[in-house]
Amino acid sequence: MVNIEYRRATLEDVVEIAELMKNSFAKEEPLSMSIGFDMETEEEYNRMKWTTLKAVESKLSAVAIDTDKNKIIGFRLSGSVEKNEKKSEDDGPPMPENLAQIYELFAFMRKDINFFERFGVDKILTFFVLNVDSGYSGRGVGTSLSSKSMELGREAGCGAVTVEASGIGSQRIYEKLEFEVFKEVVYEDYRGADGEVIFGKTGENLVWKLLGKRL
Repeated sequence: MVNIEYRRATLEDVVEIAELMKNSFAKEEPLSMSIGFDMETEEEYNRMKWTTLKAVESKLSAVAIDTDKNKIIGFRLSGSVEKNEKKSEDDGPPMPENLAQIYELFAFMRKDINFFERFGVDKILTFFVLNVDSGYSGRGVGTSLSSKSMELGREAGCGAVTVEASGIGSQRIYEKLEFEVFKEVVYEDYRGADGEVIFGKTGENLVWKLLGKRL
């Protein structure tokens, strides 16, 4: 039996989370694999370590700990956004070109959707990266991490949560947690200015979904 503890992520966890992200998430997440974003370059690693730091600083992120081995085996990076909040001037390290393609998809998916009005709230919890060490799959870790982060979000005054889900594994988790699908795009239909499919190697993962839920 594996003993797993779920808690709020702390600054002491940042490096270990970044390493797990590099060795697990970047090797398995559909869009990362499709565009060759594996965190092997210094630019890619520094950008995601900074993203991890900012998410942990929000005090809304969660980690799963194998207490017998005293190691992080999963994480849920989260943040929040408030109504009429000004964009931060801290853009962090340079954005790798391949990662920018994913952020452009983020913007496309959220275009014309005002979640503050949709849910009637002033503060929203935003899920970023969810990852579980493959050796611990099938134990409900991803679901428990998301639930823990939602608990932290409620405590911080968030009235709703939103997330983009790139693969069928994470999409199943949000369906289980009764998230509503607000928008979806088939990868083969999402193309660049030249008409080429941007995310063409996503395996069995065929659709990107934007989901949300009232807390």
